[in-house]
Amino acid sequence: ELTAQQWRSVYRQLVAADLLAVDAEYGGLRLTQRSRPVLRGEQAIRFRQDPKALVATPAKTGVPGRRGTSFGDQEAQKRLELLRSWRQDTAKRQGVPAFLIFHDATLHDLVEKGPLTLESLAEIHGVGKRKLQIYGQEILDLLQQGGR
Repeated sequence: ELTAQQWRSVYRQLVAADLLAVDAEYGGLRLTQRSRPVLRGEQAIRFRQDPKALVATPAKTGVPGRRGTSFGDQEAQKRLELLRSWRQDTAKRQGVPAFLIFHDATLHDLVEKGPLTLESLAEIHGVGKRKLQIYGQEILDLLQQGGR
């Protein structure tokens, strides 16, 4: 009646309760002294049921592949697409992968927080001093162009 996963759970619980022991010499399981009363029916045992595994599904958001944060308005989507396009072009010019310019999480934070100054841009996770110097004004211009 039990699935393979449920049997593994039973074995783990029996070992944890010291009713079974792993036999290292033969690579199997063996009964322990504590299992005798259980086998005689003198002691009952109760098994914990493992919770059923939840299947993760992406949250409904306005951004494909992004969980939890919704960009419902078209202006935010437009800013995100502008940033992605800029990042791709910049990466191509520099001959590096796009994530080295900025990670997706940084682009999402830029759209969510919408910095207006270099000081506020510096507070975005993933925008360090060097990237602020290199890309800072360009990013601010893109965010404003995208319809703040």
